[in-house]
Amino acid sequence: MNPFVRVGLIKAVSVFPEEEVLETLIELLTDQDEDVRAVAAIALGKMGQPRAIPALQRMALTDTNQETSIDGLCEQNSSLAKRAIQMILHPEQEQGIGWPDIVDL
Repeated sequence: MNPFVRVGLIKAVSVFPEEEVLETLIELLTDQDEDVRAVAAIALGKMGQPRAIPALQRMALTDTNQETSIDGLCEQNSSLAKRAIQMILHPEQEQGIGWPDIVDL
């Protein structure tokens, strides 16, 4: 499926906290497309799912550090994974992380 469509679908399903959605998003952290990985990381952070932390930690350590544009700024995917972890661990803090620009097509 086209990466543009996939990132849109990830954003849409991230509002559903069901187990299947969580598992799929965790799997997408290793997707071939850097934007798909970035959107999955952000979605997991926004969902606040602690079960995603080990997979996000692996992504932070192993991602190829492709850059994704968020709010007009380029961020490396490993730093996005770290920010997603912070969103989960500290939901009371405003993270100010938006969706990658690719989603807003």
